Amino acid sequence: MARQPKGTVRPYGDGRFRARIEIHGEHHSAIRADEQAAYDWLEAVKAVHLAEAPKLLTLGMWGQRWLRQREVSGQTAYAEDERAYWDLHVGGSWLARRALKHIEPKHVHRRLEELLKTEAIQRYWSKGELVTVPLGRSLSRRSVTKIHNLIRGAFYAAVVAGEVDSNPAAAVQVPATQERPDTDEWSWLRVEEMARLEALTFGAQGDTPRAKRDRARKTAERQAFYRAAMFTGLRKSELRHLPWSRVKLFGPSGVIEVRAPLKSPKAKRDIPLMPQAAEALREWRELQARADLEGFVWPASSGGLRHRKFRWWWWDQKQRSGLGHTPGTRTRARLRAVDRAHDPVDVKLHDLRDTFASHLLQGTWGERYSLGEVAQLLGHTSTKVTERYAHLDPDSVQGRMARMALHSRQEADTEG
Repeated sequence: MARQPKGTVRPYGDGRFRARIEIHGEHHSAIRADEQAAYDWLEAVKAVHLAEAPKLLTLGMWGQRWLRQREVSGQTAYAEDERAYWDLHVGGSWLARRALKHIEPKHVHRRLEELLKTEAIQRYWSKGELVTVPLGRSLSRRSVTKIHNLIRGAFYAAVVAGEVDSNPAAAVQVPATQERPDTDEWSWLRVEEMARLEALTFGAQGDTPRAKRDRARKTAERQAFYRAAMFTGLRKSELRHLPWSRVKLFGPSGVIEVRAPLKSPKAKRDIPLMPQAAEALREWRELQARADLEGFVWPASSGGLRHRKFRWWWWDQKQRSGLGHTPGTRTRARLRAVDRAHDPVDVKLHDLRDTFASHLLQGTWGERYSLGEVAQLLGHTSTKVTERYAHLDPDSVQGRMARMALHSRQEADTEG
């Protein structure tokens, strides 16, 4: 027998009442002239639900239950991201409406093929409204893989709960796609670009004492964040959750202990601080109130954890460090290098992590690091993830081949 959904009736204003009810994870509401009319609407909706209640558990129904359980139990540090992926790409699809027991591997494969052809979008809130911006490309294979992992995880939980006998998503792989042009080798800042970012000041303008205090505080806070990102390679989530208790400053340097959130077991690590990052963190700590030193390094105004969608002032940097914004990408909060020797590319906040890895491999700061050492500092699960930077490692096979290819091109240009 289907479980009857519950609803609520609350005063709405002007003597009217709002009735609300949740069915299969979806919220429905209606406004009626009086309280009795609102309750009558609720009863009518419940009657329709019971009359049309499915006899079999669907993937959409199970997915909502599974995601809610993960959120409550704290099994994942990315619950909001998982729900957003599920609701956008699974919850409203034909696959979600199929009975859990009737889904086969061919159905999962078909949905993954559809997703690879789906246009990628970005959603954000602006003035209380949800804005959707098309990105002009299809979903990446990496994004489709995340969705596949969610479907597979939902079925795994269903097998454990006895709802199905096998996991149809386990036998499916994301179809291969044509690789996009590789621009990762330029997704990092040069030394002079880093210097311009380090030289920025923030806060109120003017020479009044209040303006100077505001400028000093905001500059110290943001420079500490940017330098920590550039000179430690910490992930954005790791920086967001970083407490002062895990920052050990001594002498001209120090250590950051990464303990949460852990993307993988190898994400737990201790990162030595370079003088640039240690100096900025020390200045920021001196300006913070004593009570704040028991909490996060970069707290919200309430003192708690910043929202995961917080952009870390990234858009403020347009034009200010010689990096201008790319036309039409303001909502994506990206910058563009306008004076690079190579082709201009979008610079994302995550590229500060790539900057750290790239300069370690090139020996910019005096000593060259191997791929294995960089993988350990970045918290990668294996060196295969770090191989994206291999062309920058002068001692790697890829690095030597890249130099040979460059030399060949230079000779060809000379002969031409």
